[in-house]
Amino acid sequence: MSLHVILPLIVGGAIYLGWRDGSLLGWRWADALGVREVASALRGSLRATDIVLPEWALFSLPDALWVYALTWALSRVHAESDVKERALALFVPLALGPGAELAQLARVVPGTFDVLDLALTTVALVAAIWTSGGTRAGSRRAAALTTETRAWENG
Repeated sequence: MSLHVILPLIVGGAIYLGWRDGSLLGWRWADALGVREVASALRGSLRATDIVLPEWALFSLPDALWVYALTWALSRVHAESDVKERALALFVPLALGPGAELAQLARVVPGTFDVLDLALTTVALVAAIWTSGGTRAGSRRAAALTTETRAWENG
């Protein structure tokens, strides 16, 4: 699996674990999976660093990071698919990221619309398509990034 997927998920997860409210859904998942104790220990370690995150990083960045990871993964999985299939696959992160924010604005789904969430998830979506080779302009860049990532992963 690529660092384009793993790293954003680790960073976003660390933000949730270390700095977000303990009543969020992720903590109920930790309980259900039986990893609450481990997650709590990690939370304590992260909080001990005394790192203070700006509000945008605390509340908007994790969403943008998972949108990037999902978009990049789907773009690579469907790299050889026909245009319609690829577009359908990429509709998923579009709907779950920027689309969810717009649905909150329209009050179709519960939540609080945030223009920064909309902006960051949109930038993440576009950046992931570009770096994964999802556009002709990004194809050469994706090949270079893949080579760099493989070299890093192989030491």
